[in-house]
Amino acid sequence: VPATVFEFVNHFGKIAYEVDDDIMSLKELEHNIIRANMTSPSQFIGRFVLPKQVYKNALRKGDYRFNFALNCGSLSNPGTIQVYTATDFDFQLDEASREYLKIVEVSSSGRTLTLPKICQWYKNDFGNGRNQDIVRLVVKYLREKDQRCLSPFLSEVRVRHMGYEYKCRHLQLAGLSSIDVAHVDIQQSTEKVEALLF
Repeated sequence: VPATVFEFVNHFGKIAYEVDDDIMSLKELEHNIIRANMTSPSQFIGRFVLPKQVYKNALRKGDYRFNFALNCGSLSNPGTIQVYTATDFDFQLDEASREYLKIVEVSSSGRTLTLPKICQWYKNDFGNGRNQDIVRLVVKYLREKDQRCLSPFLSEVRVRHMGYEYKCRHLQLAGLSSIDVAHVDIQQSTEKVEALLF
């Protein structure tokens, strides 16, 4: 599990899988397949470390909720992941968004919303990347108490972003106890994910 920024950047380029007739790293799976038609991170250095390979099976349509569904295991992300299915995919993306956005902070005045760092890195995935676009899209996924506290004048809400923790942890499958996790058929789960992607 990566513990430093350097290890974090390198880790996801070293682990690779064979999918269809291609061999791809986790970094390529995220940025060249799932996020192929979405924005690159706005970090300056990210533009130089991301792979440029083009894959025939890349998703043609992006969805801002992918930012909440992708989970590298960082301490800044939820501690669970889902196995996505074709029949429940849209619902599961909504659930992943709700889970990720549980950490959002709303000021007592309701005029400042502190969002996860990925909302800043991938801001152009959220409409035109303006703060009001991001707020408008994420508000429905916030906890009810945060929705009630947030100013109804969303265009006036100030957006801040949390820091990002590059240290990683092992993840649990959502909805399963640690005993259940030991019995999950990983091959079957992998096939389900591959079926969604291709």
